[in-house]
Amino acid sequence: MEDFLLRLTADSTASWCPAGAPERVAHGALVEAARAAAGKSVRVLAPTEAVTLLSARIPTRQRQRLRQALPFALEDQLAADVETLHFAAAARPGGDEVPCAVVDRATLRSWLDALEAVGIAPDSMLPDVLALPRAAGEWSVLAEHDSIRLRSGDMRGFACDSATLPYLLPLLLQNDEQRPTRLQFHDGDSSGEVQRLLQAWCDAQGIELQRTPLTGDALTLLAAGAQRGDALNLLQGEFSRREQTRQLWQPWRAAAVLVILLVLLHSGMAGARYAALAREDAQLATQIEQVYRSAFPESQRVVNARIQMEQKLAELRRGDAGQEFHRMLLHAAPALRNAGVELRALRYSAGLLDIEVTATDLQALDRLKQALDSGLLRAEITGADSGSGGVAGRIALRGGAA
Repeated sequence: MEDFLLRLTADSTASWCPAGAPERVAHGALVEAARAAAGKSVRVLAPTEAVTLLSARIPTRQRQRLRQALPFALEDQLAADVETLHFAAAARPGGDEVPCAVVDRATLRSWLDALEAVGIAPDSMLPDVLALPRAAGEWSVLAEHDSIRLRSGDMRGFACDSATLPYLLPLLLQNDEQRPTRLQFHDGDSSGEVQRLLQAWCDAQGIELQRTPLTGDALTLLAAGAQRGDALNLLQGEFSRREQTRQLWQPWRAAAVLVILLVLLHSGMAGARYAALAREDAQLATQIEQVYRSAFPESQRVVNARIQMEQKLAELRRGDAGQEFHRMLLHAAPALRNAGVELRALRYSAGLLDIEVTATDLQALDRLKQALDSGLLRAEITGADSGSGGVAGRIALRGGAA
C-alpha cells in the first residue's frame, strides 16, 4: 500500500503529498486531502505547538505499565491536570530514560474527529518537529512565517512563535541538552529577524550556524524525516487503531458470545443426533443381517445383507426354485389357517419349506402335519417343545409326486 503524508495546521487546513514524491505537495481543505489519500496508508504530522516533548526515568520496559507510570512521573513538569492529557512513549526507548509526547486529550480527539469526518483513518501521527532532518551533533531549526520549530535531539524539540524565541534560547542549554556543534537553519522567514537572533546566540555559544533558504513548501523538507521508523507515534493507548477496534467491538461482544454459544449448542445437538442415528443405523443393519441369515442359512459370507436379500428374492421370483416355493406355499396356506395353530416363521431352501408354528397342543400340531401331508407334499414333524404358551413345533415340507 502506498504511503501518504498529511500535515495538519492550526487553522484546520492541510498540506499533503505521496511519501515517495515530496515535490508533489498540495494544499487545501481536509476533504480534498481525503480524496488524494484514498486507498493509501496515511501518516499525519501534527502541529508541535499543541505537543510537549519530555522524557521520564521509568525502569520498566513493559508497554502497558510504562503508559500507566508516565502521568505520575511527569506530573510535576506539567501545568495541566494529567487526567486531561494523553501520554505517548517512544517506540524504542534507550535505557531507563523514556522520551514521550504529551498532548491535550480533547485536542488529539478533535484532530482525529476532523480526519474521520472526511474518511481518513491515520495509521500513525507524530509531532511535525520530529520530522525535521537532523544529523548527529546538530540541531535543526525551521522558520516559516511567524512560527519556529527547533529539533534538538532524536525525540526532543519544541515549537514557538518568533517573538518567544529570544526568551527560550538562553534556556536551551540549561535543561540537560547536549551542546550541538552546528545549528542547521532552514530559513523561510523573509524578514531575516530570526536569522539575526540565531546568529547572535550561536556566536555567544561558539556554535556554527548554517543557513539553508527554504524553497517551496516546508512539507518537502519534512517528508524525509517523517518516514523514520523510530519516530514517536501519538496514536497509542485509547487512540491506537487496535484500541479503537476494541471499542467498536465491545458493544457486540455479548451478542457475539451468545451467537457462538448457540452455534456450539446447535453443533452439539446435531452431533448427538448424528451419533444416535448412526447407532440406530448400525442396529438396523444388524437386524437385517440376522433376518437374512435366518432366511438363507446356506449363505456363508454377508457383505451387504439388504442387497444380498434382494438378489436372493429376485432369484426366487424368476427361477424354478421360486415356482416350487410358490406351489408349496399355495398348498400349505389352507392348512395353516386352521384354528389352534399360529404361524411363526417360514424358511425355504433347495426344495425344503421349513415351517415354525405354535400349536395349542400336540394333537393340533399332528392335525396340521396330516393336513399338509398329501400326495403333492410330504410333511414331517422335525421338532416339538411343550411349554406354558402351547407347543412350539417345526414341520419340514417337501415336494411329493407331481
